[in-house]
Amino acid sequence: GPEASVIRLFTAELGQRITFADAVAGRGVVDAVLGAAKSVTPAGPDNWHLKFAAADDVSLAWMADAAGGVLAVTRSRHMVNGPVGERAWRKVVAALTAAAAERGVALEVVTVPLVPMNPQDEKEPLWVAG
Repeated sequence: GPEASVIRLFTAELGQRITFADAVAGRGVVDAVLGAAKSVTPAGPDNWHLKFAAADDVSLAWMADAAGGVLAVTRSRHMVNGPVGERAWRKVVAALTAAAAERGVALEVVTVPLVPMNPQDEKEPLWVAG
């Protein structure tokens, strides 16, 4: 039904991982953009929260290895229609893309849709990185 297609859209949008071949340059872009975003609060050295209704409705994490760096949504709260925060994340992705272009840093968006972690838990189902 329509609800399933909305959920597919949201899980794909929230599953957009921002990948940088150059982790150091990428982290510079990430710190600049997330540091300036009103909807973002730090939640640890490589973690942030993105506000939807509550400040911590969406969790973001930075992961770096030899292949480069990735900023991804690791968790989203479930509300009426599915995972929340896709609009806020879309704004962050647009800001990252613009800042990377400005700095001449290569960036690629790889989509790995979020998956339900505990769909049987009526109290608080979560959506997590796939």
